[in-house]
Amino acid sequence: MLPLTVLRGGSANAVSLREQAMELAGDGQLHGALTAMIGAIALEPERMEWRRDLAAICGAKGEWAEAARLYQQAAPLAGADTYDDWGRALIESGDAERGLDVLEQVRVRWPARPRTLYLLARAYSNLSRGQEAVNALIDCLALDPDFAPAQLLLAQLLMRGGYYFGARDALLEYARLRPGGLTGRSGLVRALWHTGELAACRGVCESLIAEGCASPFLESLYRVIRIHTPGETAESLRSVHESWNAAARTVPASPGATNRQPDPERRLRIGYIANQLAKGPFFHFVTPLLRDRDRENFSVYCYHTSGVQDDYEKTLRGHADHWRGKMEMEELAAQVEADRIDILVDLSGHYGTHLPLFQEKRAPVQLALPTEYPATTGVPGIDYILTDRLTCAAGQDEQYTERPCFLPGGYLTYQPPAPVPIPPPSVGPITFGLFQRPAKCNDAVLRALRQILLAVPDSRLLVHYAATELDDAGSAAQRRFLDAFGGRVRFRGGAPLVEHLGILAEADIALDTFPYNGQTTTCECLWMGVPVVTLAGDVHTSRVGCAILSRAGLDELVADTVDGYVTRAAALASDRARLHGMRSELREWLSRSPMVNGDAVRGIERAMRALWREWCTNQKERERGRR
Repeated sequence: MLPLTVLRGGSANAVSLREQAMELAGDGQLHGALTAMIGAIALEPERMEWRRDLAAICGAKGEWAEAARLYQQAAPLAGADTYDDWGRALIESGDAERGLDVLEQVRVRWPARPRTLYLLARAYSNLSRGQEAVNALIDCLALDPDFAPAQLLLAQLLMRGGYYFGARDALLEYARLRPGGLTGRSGLVRALWHTGELAACRGVCESLIAEGCASPFLESLYRVIRIHTPGETAESLRSVHESWNAAARTVPASPGATNRQPDPERRLRIGYIANQLAKGPFFHFVTPLLRDRDRENFSVYCYHTSGVQDDYEKTLRGHADHWRGKMEMEELAAQVEADRIDILVDLSGHYGTHLPLFQEKRAPVQLALPTEYPATTGVPGIDYILTDRLTCAAGQDEQYTERPCFLPGGYLTYQPPAPVPIPPPSVGPITFGLFQRPAKCNDAVLRALRQILLAVPDSRLLVHYAATELDDAGSAAQRRFLDAFGGRVRFRGGAPLVEHLGILAEADIALDTFPYNGQTTTCECLWMGVPVVTLAGDVHTSRVGCAILSRAGLDELVADTVDGYVTRAAALASDRARLHGMRSELREWLSRSPMVNGDAVRGIERAMRALWREWCTNQKERERGRR
């Protein structure tokens, strides 16, 4: 509680002090404003409306609990605005339940107030009552379509709920009301990304970068956008990733990551840094890397930069020797050095937030394992990238800023989900499956899919990805595909893992996207007995499907032209006997692949040991050169 101390001397004029307080508050001098306002109230404590002014100053200082107490004192003698302010102060102080009670009183006593409805939506949102929050915002905007904060909050709630087209529309309205605003434009980039409107997304992102106001997140998202974009080459992708280096925020220089014992055969400390060491597709690719490692020769440290804690995170934590949770970049850098990591491995690329850590050397050997981000990082401090000759064809080495280290068994490791029963093959019309996010489904992909449907009479297309709005009849998410394929398409939105796997198995043949191939869904389809047809391009991003299928013994499903892609899909659809055989065989084929049978894990460890030996040799040569 703030002290209401009477100023000494007794000659101070309460009204003058109040005016002084408001003037100081307007100038941002909040400490002086607070002192003056306390003095005014001390001289005339019966002026309850002044407590409202004091509450506003407390709120501006972030002292929301005290502001709520003062608004409560002032509210009985005031109007709806003060009640709204009281409700807001309670929300800001973390007491959304009480804030909701106050605001509900306002809605009854003074109906049709946009600000009250907006604050109600905030309270509902904080209490995880998302639909009620959205309903309150819709009512708010019906009364005042130009209420900009309501448009922004509506967009955020819709994004959180998987209604990306609705979020896009709300952000476009917000941008109209607040043109040039950074918050709205940054949010619009994310919404356009989720709706798959790649050209518009890239345009907004490039304008923010050109103006010098793109966040590190948007700088990385721009690289993600580019690897999804048709027409990119090894040269253009390398160039755009190299330009990230100039924009990246660096961390303090390492005092020396070369002071490790240059013993080529000792037990090594491996540090894995990733953004998704929890629930999500990445879990299935990183699990073998941690669980099946050579514990005698490798000690594993995991740095989980998102800090999410769930049962999946608990499982992965149990496989590591040492686990580090979320921390600030400088703290993370210091922790890596304190742990004396020998080989530091990036697992997330530009999907993560930690690449600046690699700008300066934190470990003697730093490498990228493109398990999540299938491209170069552009970070000079990363020495190597683990790859293979299926994802990096001969002559394409220059796509990487890192030195490529080629693994015979590939760099991907995969732990399949629990063995969900595979349903029998269908006997009706062929169902093709498109199971990739909208950003991967560019116009070239949709044209190729149309050709496949035309080549296979009575066939249909099942579209499934994690968006709630995909289940809403007539939604913008559905219209994009209905415009392309008419009545031959049906939809399934996001679903829990077991249900998701069952949806995949409703397809007879899955169709991969290009130039950004699928990875998780390709493995899941094979696990559920569904063959995948892919188109292999020239760069890493466009050859992941080729690598997965080839290592599972399915080279016949890999095309190198769009015409070949269409032809292979149509030919497979016409061979029911082959499809039926695959239904029962693919899970076993995948299980025998290096990704699943442990060969890839051992190959990665052999590569790490070889890179470490190389570093030791170089260190010894440098030592001899100093003598």
